[in-house]
Amino acid sequence: MNKIEILIQILISTIAIAAWLISYTQLRRTRRQNNEDYIFNQKLDCYRVLIRKSFDFLQDTFSLLDELPDFKGTKDEWTKEKMPSLYRLHYPKIEQMECTIKEYSFLFPEYFIDEFDNFLFRSARFIVEHYHFNNEHSINNYDKLTEIHNELINLTRKDLHINVLNKKLNYRLKE
Repeated sequence: MNKIEILIQILISTIAIAAWLISYTQLRRTRRQNNEDYIFNQKLDCYRVLIRKSFDFLQDTFSLLDELPDFKGTKDEWTKEKMPSLYRLHYPKIEQMECTIKEYSFLFPEYFIDEFDNFLFRSARFIVEHYHFNNEHSINNYDKLTEIHNELINLTRKDLHINVLNKKLNYRLKE
């Protein structure tokens, strides 16, 4: 073998090694991006479920606020006649939300779980105060539930980096 053939073999080997390194790097990057996309989609779906359930609960509790002022009986009549059925209707929804957050807790940041636990606590408190025929506290607690729900939405946006995604999307759409 002469020097030119050796140089050609070295060049071919170098090109083959470089091609292998590039394809391996690309494969790792693609795999990592696929995993990140999968986790993002899972989180998005889980957040969507939780936000939807909490919003539905807020709508249901608002109907409770409507019933209390229209009730023409005494506190004892409310406690014995009306509230047990309302309690059986609404409290299981809190338990469902709690099960859902526990089921997907490995996907959520701790600050979101803490805020959702606060929402669940306030939800249970709302039902208890409503049970005791306390309209003023119920209204204040409903307002607090609404604030916490809005904060949950903001925390979801923060965790999913929605603002960054929107900026990138707007930039792409302008092109």
